[in-house]
Amino acid sequence: MKIKNIYTKAILMACVSSFASCSQEDIEPYSGVPAAIYIQEVKQTDIYGNPISYQQGSAELSFSGVPAAYTYDYVSFKVRLAGEVVDYDRAYTIKVDPEKTDAIENVDYDLSENTFSIRAGANSDTVNVKVLRNDRLLQNTLTVSFKLEPNENFTLAINDYKNSSSWNVNGEICDATTYYVQFSEKYNEPNFWTRYPGYFGEFSAKKFAILNGLMGWTPYDWNYAGFSGFKVQVGKLPFAADTLRRHLQQKADEGDPVCDENGEYMQLDDKYAVDYSKYL
Repeated sequence: MKIKNIYTKAILMACVSSFASCSQEDIEPYSGVPAAIYIQEVKQTDIYGNPISYQQGSAELSFSGVPAAYTYDYVSFKVRLAGEVVDYDRAYTIKVDPEKTDAIENVDYDLSENTFSIRAGANSDTVNVKVLRNDRLLQNTLTVSFKLEPNENFTLAINDYKNSSSWNVNGEICDATTYYVQFSEKYNEPNFWTRYPGYFGEFSAKKFAILNGLMGWTPYDWNYAGFSGFKVQVGKLPFAADTLRRHLQQKADEGDPVCDENGEYMQLDDKYAVDYSKYL
């Protein structure tokens, strides 16, 4: 028994000696990039705030019905960290994908408020897309598409994710490296506009937006025009047409005539016609 114990101790000492003989030079430390970035859009959470479903990273924004005083709005999304949280800022790379983007930077959107970095102690960063309201949105739905790229701080180890958090549900696969924003300000001609001709002339989205801004009306008011309690009423149409005429005439007299989307001077019905003779 004693001999067996001595033999066992000898083996253990040999093992310890063997491990000790391995220097730090023999085992190379991990030298790869220790963190990755990704985009994962939460669609639904449970009552405790835990995600239960996801969706492809995207957002839609419409200025339709928004008062004219609001000339921009924001769309935000998160770039998330997978890996070590550190005590210093780390820049990441996100670029606009020109093949999937028709919006123009600093004309249709602005990114200047962003630092594009995971801050010290943080595990995500919020990208703020400032969407700029302009006449292009009256005829077009514009898109700006973003794509993450690897750099010296982060990999793209997470390329995609399933749209369900349940392991036993076959969900759709979402791209974890992209996010796109679509925005517009489109209007349809209200029935009330054509039912009572003789006021505003031919419908245009730009004319509709200007008129609503002057009168404090919204597309919702037009949907229920003529009903009690709503702003758009037959009796108000003459005043509204004259208000729009005076606004357009003032702009013309000041040397800044308003044009419709088709490039022609904005005009109303004959009774409320704007005088553009100085420009003809």
